[in-house]
Amino acid sequence: MKTEGKWEDFFKDAPVGVYRTTLSGDIAYVNDTVLRILGYSDIEELRATSALASYKNPDDRKALIEELKRSGKVNNFEVEIFDKSRKLITVLISAVLESDSMVGMFMDITAVRKTEQAFRELAQLNSEIIEDANEGIVVFDREFRYIVWNPYMEKLTGFSRESVLGKTPLEIYPHLKEPGIEKLFKRVIAGETVSAPDKQFPFLQTGRSFWVSSRYAPHRDGEGNIIGAIAFIRDITDRKKAEEDLKRSNKNLEQFASVVTHDLREPLRSISTAIHYLKELCGESLPDKASEFMRYAVEGSDRMDCLILDLFKYSTLAVKEKEFSEIDCEKALIKAVSNLSEAINKAGAKVDFDNLPPVFGNELQLMQLFQNLIANAIKFHGDETPQVYVSAQKEGNMWRFSVSDNGIGIDPKHSKIVFEIFRQLHPKNRYPGTGIGLAICKKIVEQHQGEISFESEPGQGATFYFTIPEKR
Repeated sequence: MKTEGKWEDFFKDAPVGVYRTTLSGDIAYVNDTVLRILGYSDIEELRATSALASYKNPDDRKALIEELKRSGKVNNFEVEIFDKSRKLITVLISAVLESDSMVGMFMDITAVRKTEQAFRELAQLNSEIIEDANEGIVVFDREFRYIVWNPYMEKLTGFSRESVLGKTPLEIYPHLKEPGIEKLFKRVIAGETVSAPDKQFPFLQTGRSFWVSSRYAPHRDGEGNIIGAIAFIRDITDRKKAEEDLKRSNKNLEQFASVVTHDLREPLRSISTAIHYLKELCGESLPDKASEFMRYAVEGSDRMDCLILDLFKYSTLAVKEKEFSEIDCEKALIKAVSNLSEAINKAGAKVDFDNLPPVFGNELQLMQLFQNLIANAIKFHGDETPQVYVSAQKEGNMWRFSVSDNGIGIDPKHSKIVFEIFRQLHPKNRYPGTGIGLAICKKIVEQHQGEISFESEPGQGATFYFTIPEKR
């Protein structure tokens, strides 16, 4: 009895359940872990319910006893039993036979089995998603071999799953000798998520070529280790075709606008030339009133010519192919100032600027934007010498530019109409123009995914603000 007491004390606080029962099920000993797992307060309460015999399937206990009698021990025997609250739990039993008793221990693996079941259900769900996805999904191992090739890819490429699995892309498409794809795969294996450039693939199995966009991400195991890569591939052939159709349409529209502009300006040039010759022909004999009417006609013709040219610029902003890249804003600004050198010198204007950041955009259009804003600042000056100041400030992923002047200012009540086409807030005889300059500025800024606004009071100058993305 003294030895048995020491045995019980040794296992009392063991992290696994330890018990001794007779083969008929009478409980001789359980440690505290058994009581905690089964939800009982002491051994007497447990004995009163014969909980250890509360197997979900009684045949499981019979099989346990038979194996114990046959070999004298059992290892990792998994069964489901009920606890005090009749909740089903899964335990793993190991036991040995001692005379007519069974001494054993068990572990509660309910949480483990639930987790495994959740993983199985998740794996099944993922498999269903991959199989039914409306885009190509492929998975590579670390050797860049295909291990998953979903039905979308079979339909897209004409290659069956069986013909692809276990092979690398270059084995499937030997004509695609691209070092770039292997560099991309190495980046993904290193932990990056990478979007590949849109590419046209001449897959011979389907007898057609098509465009795809693709994104690659690391494929990880349950412990977070990178075991390969997963790629999401989408057929964008229709989108590319639409883009090409739009380019052709835009090119045709630009050509049409150019022809129409030329044809509209030709009669105006004829009018101006005819009036000029008529004035020379008549000389001093021309009455003053006739000279005044001729001047009106020439000025009207010139204004119409400027209006046609500005309309051409405005319309072609939307249809010209825009090449966006990282550009030097200071370079664009300096070009704009150079283009305005005659007006700047004539007005004695001064244009200063801070160090300007690089942005993502179109250099020609940003030069036009600066040029229009600075030209307005010079044109709408007051009694003081025109002064213009350009600066930029970072706001999130955008740069906020400001173009400030000391001119006549703008009434804030005009904030909604000042950027509209053909809007002129001042008399044409004092401030000539077509009312398109700020409309062009607004269109350029919007094409750069930015916004434009101004702050001003009459007689106190104006500051125009516009935002341009740092990068796209």
